[in-house]
Amino acid sequence: MKKASFTLSVILILLSNTGLIAQHPNSGCEPLDLESVTYIEEENVYDLGFDTDDYLPLDFDPYEYYVNLDAIKYLEEDEAVDYSAYLPHDFNPYAYPTYFRSIDYVDPSDKIDLNFDTVENLPEGFDPFQKVSISENLSL
Repeated sequence: MKKASFTLSVILILLSNTGLIAQHPNSGCEPLDLESVTYIEEENVYDLGFDTDDYLPLDFDPYEYYVNLDAIKYLEEDEAVDYSAYLPHDFNPYAYPTYFRSIDYVDPSDKIDLNFDTVENLPEGFDPFQKVSISENLSL
């Protein structure tokens, strides 16, 4: 009995120590200094199929501004269109709607009559619900 309780107590001590070590997994490690990491920078060389030096001036610098964009004069439209003649006298575009029953919603179950007879434009015996395979629809 004493041997079983001793073995059980040793196992419990080992498990508790393992749990304590697991709470601090990096306790024996140094913090990583990102400045000490050496990065490999690969320079990409693009082959365009032709030599760009043949087409650029001798003193060409891609980072130099050759055109002063501030010197370009842009046309500004000062002419504003007045739409007040087409709007009601007391129109306020920022006002909230006050009477919600005046808003008309389209109900998908409503039947809409377009005053267009499709029978005149469809072939005789046309059934939109009949499934027709492509091979039956071909005429030789």
